Amino acid sequence: MTIAELEDRSVKGETAILCKTCVEYISLNKLIPDITIVFFRGRKVRWEYFQIERELGKGAFATVHKALLEGQEVAVKKLEKENKQSDIQAFSKAFDEFRKEIFVMSRLVTPYCVQLYAVCLEPLSLAMEFIQFGDLYGFIHDKVRD
Repeated sequence: MTIAELEDRSVKGETAILCKTCVEYISLNKLIPDITIVFFRGRKVRWEYFQIERELGKGAFATVHKALLEGQEVAVKKLEKENKQSDIQAFSKAFDEFRKEIFVMSRLVTPYCVQLYAVCLEPLSLAMEFIQFGDLYGFIHDKVRD
């Protein structure tokens, strides 16, 4: 089985595959730990824990929502699976970038960057610090300042 096939199974939510040689199930966490995001030692939550308030923005492969996570305002970046049907190669690249973002943000702890609070594995989502006044681009290019 190729890495791409294992990645596709992981994205679909499968947790193990049947080994045809030894006739037993093998955990995808053991075969492809970087793809199944086992490196993330932070908080993992279920999608049901989020109380989605509204959509903040949408890109080619992700949507960002304002939400509450146990009473705390967060920004939730959700990888959209629907797009993988149209272009599996582009979705695979987006999935890879999403994993890299989790890896970097989980190790970057500074008051000068948005903090990663939690990860949801199904659907793959990041719960990040919510910044009240919009994005950096809008802040920099806003002509009217108080």
